[in-house]
Amino acid sequence: MAPIPSSLYIFVSAELLFLLVRSSEIQVLAKAQSQRTQAEQGRVARGLVRSLVLESVLFVPVSAGLALLTVAPLLSNRVLSAGVPEYACYSFLGLASYGFPFATIRHLVTRIALKTLAEFADIASNNEKR
Repeated sequence: MAPIPSSLYIFVSAELLFLLVRSSEIQVLAKAQSQRTQAEQGRVARGLVRSLVLESVLFVPVSAGLALLTVAPLLSNRVLSAGVPEYACYSFLGLASYGFPFATIRHLVTRIALKTLAEFADIASNNEKR
């Protein structure tokens, strides 16, 4: 059996952290429709499945890949020379790649979308007043 490439640990740890962070949404999807509250059913109707699939298949791997290309070359020599196992270094980098770039960007995009919706609602209400 061939050894597992150390860089693969970045992707695996990022995906595992995704499962932990988004476990409440995954549990909502695991429920039968009759077991969901109205709010949960509304989230499913508004695209919870699509959101989780996009995050898992596209955004998490892209974030981990960016960390692999940019941060791994800077850290690996220094950390590995200190005696830290290579798999541990790459696993930690995967955790950090999910936590910082992806979560931060998702938060910013959500804030921008909500602000845009609020502006549209304000414009619509001003048009109705006229």
